[in-house]
Amino acid sequence: HIIDLLAAIGKGELKDALSGVASLAASGVSAELLVHQLLHFSRAILLFRFQSDAKHSLRQQMGDELTAQLGKLRGTSGRHLNAAWVRELITALHDTKRAHLAFLPLELAIITHLETVVVHKH
Repeated sequence: HIIDLLAAIGKGELKDALSGVASLAASGVSAELLVHQLLHFSRAILLFRFQSDAKHSLRQQMGDELTAQLGKLRGTSGRHLNAAWVRELITALHDTKRAHLAFLPLELAIITHLETVVVHKH
């Protein structure tokens, strides 16, 4: 589930995030669609965090349930869902369109974004 993937990234759990990508890939989801959704949802989380009046418009765009799930990731549980992550996703989106291995750009974005977190945990 994409929310589980975002939660793993938000917590800095590299192994869980890569497992989430593999699981979504195995389910047949398009790499490009997945990156688009991650970008859209990550943007929403940033808006929740930094623009207090965004909740209403996001609720209209995404519905109550998804808005509530994303809202939970705006705090410390989603601390790694930040502007640097969105920047990695933008690059991954561009690279996914021409990648020989469709999920590689997303996997590299996750690794690049979280590798310092993993190093500091050990």
